[in-house]
Amino acid sequence: MLRKLCCVILLMIQRDTESTHVIGGRRTVVQGEDVDLSCRLIERTQELKQITFLKSTQDEKHNLMHIYPNGVTDFVAPNGLKGRVQFIGNPSENLGSIRITSVRLLDEGTFTCIFNVFPSGTYTTEIPLTVLVPPVVNVTVDVTPVIGENEVVLATCVAAGAKPQADVKWKTGTLDSLLRTVTNSTQHANGTTTVLSHLLGVPTRAANQQQVQCVVNQSALATERSYNYNLDIHCKYILHYYFPTL
Repeated sequence: MLRKLCCVILLMIQRDTESTHVIGGRRTVVQGEDVDLSCRLIERTQELKQITFLKSTQDEKHNLMHIYPNGVTDFVAPNGLKGRVQFIGNPSENLGSIRITSVRLLDEGTFTCIFNVFPSGTYTTEIPLTVLVPPVVNVTVDVTPVIGENEVVLATCVAAGAKPQADVKWKTGTLDSLLRTVTNSTQHANGTTTVLSHLLGVPTRAANQQQVQCVVNQSALATERSYNYNLDIHCKYILHYYFPTL
């Protein structure tokens, strides 16, 4: 009889274990905004002991926060998150969720949500967090072009420090057939990329003060951005020295 009772209990635990799981999901956020990382334990009938969040990057993995059944939280490892993480879940509803405010690029990584229940053990889900960084855009020219016959850089559009890389194009209107672009990029150690798109052409008097547009597209931007620029081409001055005859 005792053996049958033990078998029934084990079978009930096994069935409960098979139906119990944690749901989460991938999140993407723009740098500077807030993001909620949500996870929920489904079909729990056993006793909740603790919810734990881990933070993983390419270099390390460490405990971030412990949440207890009464809602008390224990923040373990700051890792630049101190003062910016709060628990917004509800253990009694099997909801383990945190909010990160003013997200930084260094917050990117994989967060692991772990529910520890008795007697079956732990249930986990991973929540990958991707941080997008909008570009800082500037249209300028390093050397002011002077009217001449050789092709030079007339303007440069810089989309700096973006993640992912920004797409930079030019709209040149009636000058389209007279100009061309050369674009290159530099990837930085923090995962951001700077794009420089040079607008090249022969500097002529007719092109002076003609308006062109640098057009930038990137995932962190809500809409396409256009930046107007008036080509600034200077005249070539030739100095003639006059020496009066004595």
